Amino acid sequence: MSPEPSMRQSVKRQILKSRKIKEHRVLGYFGEAFDRRCLWHVTRFSVAKAFAVGVFSAYLPVPFEMIIAAILAYIVRANLPISVILIWISNPFTWALLWGPPYLLGALILGEPGAPVPVLTREWIQDHYSALFLGCSLVGAAMGVAAYFTVLLLWRLDVVKRWELRRDLRTKREQEIKVGGSS
Repeated sequence: MSPEPSMRQSVKRQILKSRKIKEHRVLGYFGEAFDRRCLWHVTRFSVAKAFAVGVFSAYLPVPFEMIIAAILAYIVRANLPISVILIWISNPFTWALLWGPPYLLGALILGEPGAPVPVLTREWIQDHYSALFLGCSLVGAAMGVAAYFTVLLLWRLDVVKRWELRRDLRTKREQEIKVGGSS
């Protein structure tokens, strides 16, 4: 029976390789920037930073969040593919959930009356953008920090589970050797 793949192996299998990015016709222009090895490592801290960057960027009510996530991943040396992929949390189907409560928080901080959030239109966003941006930035930062520590915790729990599994297997083998050797 083969053991299930570790969190690290699962993540490595799913992300793009730097070579593929460099060969891309648009992203290839950034070839040297994407050549930093730390942007492609799958370690506990690079993945946790990637989640923080991706979740924070997904909350921002701005166009081109993927570029923002890529720049932030480059700055903090987070895993680039994971940072950019997490942007897709934010899409037209989730905007009301992602932006509604942060908008109310931003309006509360700015002392504006919180207008009900109807169907999001360009006009509504333009009229309430300062409260929306402030609230989304604060909630995005808080959710990014929560995502960072959640990934660290889940990764640690996975490592501990694997240690215990190996210890149990080693103990079982040692007992089988003792039983087999004493007969």
